[in-house]
Amino acid sequence: MEFKWYKYGDEGLKDGFDIRKEVFCKEIGFSEEFEFDDSDKNSLHLVCYEDGHPVCCGRIFPERQGVLHFGRLRRPLKYRGKKYGQATLKEAINKCKQLGAYKIILGAKYDKKEFYESFGFSEYGEIFYEEEIPHVMMKLELPVENGFVWCDYSDKTAKEGFELRRKVFCGEVGFSNDVAFDEKDKIAMHLVEYQDGQVVGTARVLWENENTWYFGRLCASPNLRGKGYGKAIVNEIIRKAKEQNISNLILGAKYDKKGFYESLGFRAYGEVFCEEGIPHIMMKKI
Repeated sequence: MEFKWYKYGDEGLKDGFDIRKEVFCKEIGFSEEFEFDDSDKNSLHLVCYEDGHPVCCGRIFPERQGVLHFGRLRRPLKYRGKKYGQATLKEAINKCKQLGAYKIILGAKYDKKEFYESFGFSEYGEIFYEEEIPHVMMKLELPVENGFVWCDYSDKTAKEGFELRRKVFCGEVGFSNDVAFDEKDKIAMHLVEYQDGQVVGTARVLWENENTWYFGRLCASPNLRGKGYGKAIVNEIIRKAKEQNISNLILGAKYDKKGFYESLGFRAYGEVFCEEGIPHIMMKKI
């Protein structure tokens, strides 16, 4: 068994496209317009070969930073039951790990849900229909060793960041759980920083409006302070804001951390206010 990865336009990609035409267009009856879409142009395409014959295919493409979308897993009828689908999915998962993804998502035909569950995928969201066939979204969260992960409230990585927040804000600072965690967490983007597989820092970002982000709940692991993790998180938020063309970046800083944020280009504005009896000041990036 041999695997080959192709980019859109590569000559060998015809092998994979021929499989897709045979399975979904001729066998199932999907239109070619549905089966072949614009995502093909941005995908890495995988073809599995046995004795030189293409026997299975799939593709991955970026959904957003750190999240890859797997799909178009196809096997001709004569090659089913020979575990080519399992082998192709394993290869795709390994590729996603190599590319630094923290999560893989896919839209599975509902009757194939158990197949993906056997690889650790879990379903989320409501059942939806493609060409009148029921599907469900599924996700596989991958272990993270080093770097930043932007994630959603329901992601495992966000939950790991919440544990650090609870340790710092509730256990160390003395905030109540209701203040450290609120309903805004469900709509926020969460940033988690890893080092050697461990969470070393976290923060969250909220949209104030189309041009403004409000970030907060920044904390670093208590036993790793002074190593620049907090600064790295703020700089990642600044980078992400520029990438998304966000012109205003604001936060409510603890007053004793004002100098820290000033060193990163923030300026205080407004009056000092208290949160849980602790003085804070609004700041914005200049």
